[in-house]
Amino acid sequence: MYKKIKLSNEYIIVIRLKRIESIINKLQRPNSSKLSRIDDIAGIRIIVDNINEIYKVSKLLDDLLIDDNFQLKYNKDYVELPKKDGYRSLHKIFTFIYL
Repeated sequence: MYKKIKLSNEYIIVIRLKRIESIINKLQRPNSSKLSRIDDIAGIRIIVDNINEIYKVSKLLDDLLIDDNFQLKYNKDYVELPKKDGYRSLHKIFTFIYL
C-alpha cells in the first residue's frame, strides 16, 4: 500500500506499509526471520529537488526520530559514494524501540 503526499514544491513523500499477508508469507518462508528482525514493514521515500536538501531532510528525520522510541540501525550514503551506475540516494533504517 502506497500513499503519496506532496507537502510543498520542495519534497514529495511516499509512504509504504507492508500488507499483513506479505508479512505472514515472509515469516513462513524456510529460514525466515522473527518478526522483530523484519526491517521493511514500513518505508518512507522522500524525493527532493537537489542534493543539499537530502542532508537537511536526513538531519530532520534524525532529530525527530532518534531518542523518541527510534534508533538508527543502518545508514548508507550513495550520494557521497554513488553506485557504479550513477544511482544516488541516502538509505536509513530506523528500529522502533517498544517497552
